[in-house]
Amino acid sequence: MRATMLILIFLQLFLQQVYGQNCPDDIFEIENKNDTPDEIRISYKDKNSTKYMYPPTFATPVEMNRAVSVELISIQKLDSIERALFTSEELSSLKRGTLIFHLHIPSGRIVSTSFYLKDKVDLNKLKRLKEEFEMNLHFKVKLAAELEKEGYWVISFPIFASKMRQ
Repeated sequence: MRATMLILIFLQLFLQQVYGQNCPDDIFEIENKNDTPDEIRISYKDKNSTKYMYPPTFATPVEMNRAVSVELISIQKLDSIERALFTSEELSSLKRGTLIFHLHIPSGRIVSTSFYLKDKVDLNKLKRLKEEFEMNLHFKVKLAAELEKEGYWVISFPIFASKMRQ
């Protein structure tokens, strides 16, 4: 009886660690996809991203790609945030992924952050990374036409690439 109880407790602890990241989350919508039997892709989509899908509108008709130009003010800041939250061992073992930002136009402020990764990453670290990016990263926005109505712009960056830029 006692041995059975211990086995059940250890099994519960083990399963919690293995499948804990698949639990519902208040910030990210998590989805696992198998590209091949050996390769998995995990999306951590910001649940608020659907609020920021409306592009800006301009007073004159203009192609959106020509009307808005955005530039990250400091790629070094992105790298330093990444390195502050992850150890060098973690960064060297993680495969490069994609980071999706929704930006407010014209301010260049990040309003939503999503991650598309090939490795499982500690969910709490991703939440902290999202918070740090949204508080500390800024984009310079240039408009080639007169803005009629504010909107949002989507831009992507590689994540866990700071090890390559060192």
